[in-house]
Order: sequence, then structure tokens, then C-alpha cells
Amino acid sequence: MGDIHDVLEAVASHCPNIFLSSGRLIVDSQAKTVPYILSTGGHVFNTTLQAVQTLHSMKVDTYIASGDGLFALMQLAEFIDIPPERVFAYSNTLMKEKVVLELKQKYDLVLMVGDGINDILAFRAADVGVMTTQQGDKRPKELREAADVIIDDIIKVVDVVKSL
Repeated sequence: MGDIHDVLEAVASHCPNIFLSSGRLIVDSQAKTVPYILSTGGHVFNTTLQAVQTLHSMKVDTYIASGDGLFALMQLAEFIDIPPERVFAYSNTLMKEKVVLELKQKYDLVLMVGDGINDILAFRAADVGVMTTQQGDKRPKELREAADVIIDDIIKVVDVVKSL
């Protein structure tokens, strides 16, 4: 466990504003050792905090529904000022859709912002599905078709909200 802790500390100290999303062990079952510990993480885009702050100033409630773990999402939520009760961790495709449908019971208009195929049902359930391409890799055709709007920078979600 100490090695895992050391890896996570090293990543955190060398990569500020990285929100760890997973860690993996490679186990040598014959030698009964853990020769490698892998960690992956993501960073917050430069305009994310500004986008959320602007939405908050417009009285827009923001939520996080992600497949990432609770610890990482709580760190992210604190960093971008989203209340913990508005964070839904370990959310798969069906769970994200359920979150959107529940929010539609509370709000007149629900936007879903996402970038992965696990967002497709939530896009379809939302009043407006907003797909981001800021991460740079290709997105599946089905996801693009499910989105109502495609943006290349998260700050542009503010413009989408203003246009409604």
C-alpha cells in the first residue's frame, strides 16, 4: 500500500491540478509481487473554472455525473466550486441518463455536457446535448448525432446557455 501511496503522491506533486481517475496494479502472481503501479488522471481545461463561475453568476446550477471515482470528483468539484451533493460518481451510461431525467423533474431546461460514448443516452434525454471536442481525439459518429451542439472549448457552453 505504501508504494501505491508513493505513486499517487509523486503524480500529485509533479502534476498540479491533475484529478486522478484511476490506478492499476500489475501483479506477478508467480513471484507474488507487484512490479508496477500505473496511474492515470486528467487535467481541467484552462477555461473550465471560468465557464462554471460564469454559469453560477447566471444562476445556472451545475452538476457532475462521471464514471470517475468519488474521491477524484470531489477534488474536482471543490476546485470548480460545485457542491458535493451535485456530484454523481461512478456513473455509467444508464445512470447519467437517470440523472438527467431526474433533473428534468426539477428544472425547466436541462443541458447535458459530455465527451464520451457513455454520455449518449443522457444527450438524448436532455433538452440540449452539448458535446465537447476539446480533448482532441475523435468522437464516434453516433455520439455526434446524439448531440444537439458540438463545441471545441468548454467556455462555449456559456454561449449555448445564453442562446436559450
